[in-house]
Amino acid sequence: MTLHRQSVLFPELSEGELIKKPVNVASVPHRSPFRYPGGKTWFVPTLRNWITRMWPKPGIIVEPFAGGGIISLTALFEKLAQKAVMVELDDEIAAVWESIVNGDAEWLANRILHFDLTKESVMQEINKRSILKGIWRFGRS
Repeated sequence: MTLHRQSVLFPELSEGELIKKPVNVASVPHRSPFRYPGGKTWFVPTLRNWITRMWPKPGIIVEPFAGGGIISLTALFEKLAQKAVMVELDDEIAAVWESIVNGDAEWLANRILHFDLTKESVMQEINKRSILKGIWRFGRS
């Protein structure tokens, strides 16, 4: 039986280094309002290492499958890039980022913090969203 060693994502960054232990995501600053499986927080140390060795530094970073946006947020907060483009196909996640970027973050935070979490209020929101989603989709077609 032959054992195969996994190839390294950025070989130029790991010359002479042993394979590093997995990243404890609790050690990375949490800048995103989202927490869910599939996040890229584990990639932040590699991103930092990679971009800090680049010359010139990228002006723009593009984050496909943005989700929680940790790559874009880290690049901007730590000045690893001047601008970020977050690409997200999920309309609802994209709508949250659109609200935050367009200055409605405080409104959104207040809406979440003061939401009366009862079965009735949840059903009312779901019904309201169903109607609005039809309008939203119609307007975007």
